[in-house]
Amino acid sequence: MIQCNRCYLQYIGETKRSLKDRFNEHRRRVDNPNSKSSPTTAAEHFLLTHNHSSNDIQLIPGPASAESYWFLF
Repeated sequence: MIQCNRCYLQYIGETKRSLKDRFNEHRRRVDNPNSKSSPTTAAEHFLLTHNHSSNDIQLIPGPASAESYWFLF
């Protein structure tokens, strides 16, 4: 799970790749907003929300989920 430490939204996704590789993919896209590749769903939040940066991304390891979505507690 990826958590935004500014607004506490959480993204839960599914991957068969290593967690480190997938997390770094999200983070790289935020660090490089002019990349020609499409942003990941998690990266979109940090790119489109004012005053958010890759410093606000926190990885919280947990069980895999079949769905991907943002939610607020």
